[in-house]
Amino acid sequence: MTENLPKGECYMKNGEITVRFAAENELARVNELRERVSRLHAENRPDVFRPDFCNELRQIAKNAFDADDSDVVVACMDGDICGFAIPEYIERQESCCRRAEKFCRISEFSVDAALRRRGAASTMIDFCRTKAKRRKLERLEPDVWSFNRDAVRFCEAAGFETYRQYMEVKP
Repeated sequence: MTENLPKGECYMKNGEITVRFAAENELARVNELRERVSRLHAENRPDVFRPDFCNELRQIAKNAFDADDSDVVVACMDGDICGFAIPEYIERQESCCRRAEKFCRISEFSVDAALRRRGAASTMIDFCRTKAKRRKLERLEPDVWSFNRDAVRFCEAAGFETYRQYMEVKP
């Protein structure tokens, strides 16, 4: 499913924001941002998320970078990485109850808190949308936890609609 596009090449520019595929030597910065997101999740759902950002978690970005069915995308401002996204390209076969589907799940997504509201997140979504269209995918699907109200509000403002919810109750 992967297009023959080099990692690290620039693909979309919006004013001072440049969005492109990450280069391998930029994964350390991506992991700095991922660690902040991980901490936010652990603080809000300590029953689900572990507080440590271990080597296995660091490896997720490298695995996404190396895989044919995912990418690591970065947003840069003044040459510095200010955000990232990890789009995963999913193809499911038809089953007895569901139709076949091809879609993009944005499994991880963040912009440095000090640099938000300058277009980086929107430009990354536009980049992912363009990539999904090229792959003839049916939809983008961000993975957002309900406690992350800023992310929920951003997704709603970016045009995403809720089509499924997971709910829970403690026994």
